[in-house]
Amino acid sequence: IDSGGYTYPDIPEFSIRDLLVLERESSGMYFSGHMIDSFSRHVEDLRLDKISDILESLSDESAEIGRYRDRAEVSVAGIIIAKRTKITKNGDTMAFITLEDRYAAIDVIVFARQYRELSDLLSQEAAVSIKGNISTEDGEAPRIILSAATPLIPNSDYSPTGTLVNSEKRIYVKLKSLSDERINTLFRIAALNRGDTKVVIYDGSTGKYSVMKGASVEASERVLSRLRSVFSTENVVFR
Repeated sequence: IDSGGYTYPDIPEFSIRDLLVLERESSGMYFSGHMIDSFSRHVEDLRLDKISDILESLSDESAEIGRYRDRAEVSVAGIIIAKRTKITKNGDTMAFITLEDRYAAIDVIVFARQYRELSDLLSQEAAVSIKGNISTEDGEAPRIILSAATPLIPNSDYSPTGTLVNSEKRIYVKLKSLSDERINTLFRIAALNRGDTKVVIYDGSTGKYSVMKGASVEASERVLSRLRSVFSTENVVFR
């Protein structure tokens, strides 16, 4: 853009996600929406508890006779807006995260066993649904003791059946992040074994799915075995 002899660079606009991150970093709140809005279709189908309902129910004196009480099981969804880890006396790592939906936030305790299994998923800014039990001990604000967690699927990839859009079978490969050096091996395997099955990468650092563009592979047992040998059996799924 040329204005008065000075040429302004043609800089693309921020994505909604980047804009929301910048808003929160600069002011501590969102103005243009909320990051959970990008996952609203999945959240609606899950029929979860609302964080605000849990907090409001436990803020009055009759909390113990309501739906939400100490040790009650709940399922909620949101964006992880804060995370810190702690080394236990046994040398294991546990975590404390803060999960926020559009209206409220709640602290979640992740003990060592669950954290070993879910550490890749429970990264800051990840969109997740979690199941756990309410804890109101020690007179502190209500918290959730996590027992399970799963990633939320973005609206662009979600179908009403609760799966990624398109019912055809795909190969899912879980990576800690897209900077994982093994991604080059994945592309080589795809190039050498072309077929009709799309490969979907799950990025453990962001909790997002992405389809490998221009890389459809042969979904044979030989190819699946090769992928499992590189990424481990639990990180490769054909469905």
